[in-house]
Amino acid sequence: GQGSGTCSGTTFQESQARALVEDYGISVQVIDENDPVTALIIEVHDDRGGRLEPGVYDLEGETLADCRVCVLACTVVNNRCSTIYFAREGVVDVTARGEPDEPFGLDLHRVRFEQVNIQQNPLRAEPVAGGDTWCGDGYSLDTTLLAPPAEVGDTVRDFQLQNCATEEFESIHDLAGEVNALWMIATAGWCPACRQYLPQVIENTANIPESLLKTIFVLGENASYGRPTLQYCRQYAQQYGEDGSRFYIDHNGEGSFATTFRYIWPYVGDNGEFGLPWNAAIEGGTYRYEYGDGYQGNRGGIADAINRLLQ
Repeated sequence: GQGSGTCSGTTFQESQARALVEDYGISVQVIDENDPVTALIIEVHDDRGGRLEPGVYDLEGETLADCRVCVLACTVVNNRCSTIYFAREGVVDVTARGEPDEPFGLDLHRVRFEQVNIQQNPLRAEPVAGGDTWCGDGYSLDTTLLAPPAEVGDTVRDFQLQNCATEEFESIHDLAGEVNALWMIATAGWCPACRQYLPQVIENTANIPESLLKTIFVLGENASYGRPTLQYCRQYAQQYGEDGSRFYIDHNGEGSFATTFRYIWPYVGDNGEFGLPWNAAIEGGTYRYEYGDGYQGNRGGIADAINRLLQ
């Protein structure tokens, strides 16, 4: 598309990207892992003039407080944005926009970034005197638009995990559909606390009919912090006297628990950390996220949540 912007020649090198539905519209984050690590952040604001449909959007004259498509970037140091940049000229061509789990795409043309400091009250991007500028020309994003993961109290959207015994992918809604509660426990082959915890769970739930409570163990990593195989998962289950039918693998080749935590928020700490074993409880039939480790508003622990759902 035509429009403002005079730079050319610099292409953003995508290492990983995601587009999430937010209250205000869509949040896009793209990481370039070259040195220095750079993050491209694009916010599509439906709250500033209605739903933004595919089309060409000129950034000239936009401010951080009123932009429909806000384009920022930053250098990343210790997992945090360090130097921040805001694009005041260039063109964003939104090529696709569907609903969650459908395609989302955009192209950047002649986008010129300038170094800024972000100020609040009112929200604004103040140029840094003598600051750096750089160009983001020719970058194209094609990804899937993701709904944010469910938080406690939300309905968990359906997803599938691979069963270690049958090797089939099974639906979480199917597992939770005919019971009062689904208890999910995230574990790993290297986790010493899990080795103590899983036998306790198995013993304490042994006399609860599966028509009331379904308990599953989600294996994210093997003993070497790597991707578990089906064979490893079955051997892991055998350590606990199980045949693997209640054990599921969740590793997408890049990270552990990638599917589970895409749909169920794990309440990570400031640095993205969470502890194992990790527990979640989902109400059967409604698929409401009842309990998640780390949530500050929990009413008691996981046992209390399960007991509430079983009553």
